[in-house]
Amino acid sequence: MGIFKKTNSIALAIGCCLTSVNVLWAEDLNVGARAPTKEEIIQAFKPHSERGDKVLTRGIRIRPTGQAGLSSSLASTPQAISLEVRFAFNSAQLTEEAIRQLTPVAEALVSGELGRLNFHVEGYTDAKGSDEYNKDLSLKRAFTVRNFFVKRHGLNASRIKFSGLGKSNLLDPDNPYSEVNRRVRVVAIP
Repeated sequence: MGIFKKTNSIALAIGCCLTSVNVLWAEDLNVGARAPTKEEIIQAFKPHSERGDKVLTRGIRIRPTGQAGLSSSLASTPQAISLEVRFAFNSAQLTEEAIRQLTPVAEALVSGELGRLNFHVEGYTDAKGSDEYNKDLSLKRAFTVRNFFVKRHGLNASRIKFSGLGKSNLLDPDNPYSEVNRRVRVVAIP
């Protein structure tokens, strides 16, 4: 085999490995507009080591707990859930539908099973409006969700942060005005 073919084979093998590992970095559970169950949220936020997950590839075993050959940064990759939380138009006030959707999430966050984790609420908007307006609205919505978890469900305020990211990272970039882009993402931080 010539040096060119050998180099291409090595590059292909490295690319396949990186693609497999990248799947672990994209750990969002996107529940859309439905209300997830408390159990779904707990399972999504449990560390890989507690779930028993193993990613197998051809001849390569990736162990998600910092074991032989796996960097600790991958083992501690945050888990996240993405929810299309419904707010009143041009408002940060939760609707009844949003409260029904967020209640099982709150119950999971305060459960003993997730007691060692901290959380970060990220608010997003669709592309309507200016960057400044959307950033402000997304921040207010993230704050509202955080306060729902803290004030209505007793989550310790020191365990949860929030940020507004406006219209960045659209869930559906081909349809920037879609309501699926108006969402809240909750990230578990070990």
